[in-house]
Amino acid sequence: MATRKASYVVNNNRVVLCTWSGLLNGDDGSLESLAHLSELTVRISGTFGVGGTIIIEDSDTNTLRDPQAAALSFTAKGDKVILEKPSQIKPRVTGGDGTTNLVVEITGKPDFGG
Repeated sequence: MATRKASYVVNNNRVVLCTWSGLLNGDDGSLESLAHLSELTVRISGTFGVGGTIIIEDSDTNTLRDPQAAALSFTAKGDKVILEKPSQIKPRVTGGDGTTNLVVEITGKPDFGG
């Protein structure tokens, strides 16, 4: 079990991309402050392996939800909108095997309150 650090890229439209890669079974990502962003979307890719599951959490380890109130829990590649706007956010791999190796990308736009 390891905590993987996130990397950031900002494109010409000021969209921020926060990426955690190399997430293995039992790993989590570093807590990142994304509260200044709006329209958050999460995309999961990589190899899930047998029983692979990854969840998106806030700093209190509460699983975040999408607009339909479904938990942000993935057992396959996909993307979802993040309903909540926590002060900090991170991914956590809760299941998998020796082949599990996931990438989490969260995008958002700066929220300037106007």
